[in-house]
Amino acid sequence: MISFQDLGEATPWTVDALCAQTNPDQFFPDKGESSVDAKTVCASCPVIAECLAYAVKHRIHHGVWGGTSPNQRQRIITAEGLCVRCGGPRTGRRYCGDCAVIVRRETKRTYEQRKANQPPPSAGLPRKEAA
Repeated sequence: MISFQDLGEATPWTVDALCAQTNPDQFFPDKGESSVDAKTVCASCPVIAECLAYAVKHRIHHGVWGGTSPNQRQRIITAEGLCVRCGGPRTGRRYCGDCAVIVRRETKRTYEQRKANQPPPSAGLPRKEAA
């Protein structure tokens, strides 16, 4: 059974959630496995809208929530014009202003670390003799 105690806040809708009364493994399929069984349970659940809203608000990137897969929830977030990192109002294509700065820094740091671990471009190449 799924335990909603780890959600960390009062969520009264979880009392009526049908997933809490079924096998949790079907809501967290391994990569390549079908989520049809979980989505079938969700389709008849009385709190499907609340569940989906919770998953979108809290950026839950695993399992079936509100009848949607993580990829489907990501598309919802993007369509709503929200930052995919923090959920705030988006200013760019994917991020709000603050997250865009953080992502640029992280990307630059990763690039510099990779560059520092690679030999210089001329390493291992034979030198041309001066004539």
